[in-house]
Amino acid sequence: MLNAALKSHLSELPELAHVQAELEQLIDIAKAAEREQSELRGKLQRASRLRRQMEIKSLDLRQRLAEELRGKLGSDSQVLPLCSPEPRRARGRDRSSTSPQPERASPFQPVSPSH
Repeated sequence: MLNAALKSHLSELPELAHVQAELEQLIDIAKAAEREQSELRGKLQRASRLRRQMEIKSLDLRQRLAEELRGKLGSDSQVLPLCSPEPRRARGRDRSSTSPQPERASPFQPVSPSH
């Protein structure tokens, strides 16, 4: 909007031509960045959807494989524990398993009464 208004007045204010050109270039770069961001957002959404689909398929395949092995090897086979679902690891540090920090000794010695 500012660029269009400035363009229409360049004949009256030719000294602002360089500023108008710089503004137009800035607008073009901003529009290109916005298009790129939109494309990347779409790619991210597609990749996330594909990852979720593959996770669901892998869980289904794992379950079918475990059932096949149970059927072929029997329920008391040593291989079956390898087929049981493993708990997912939590992201980050497991704060519940850390032992509490021991109390630090005070750098000050207790004062004994001299009475």
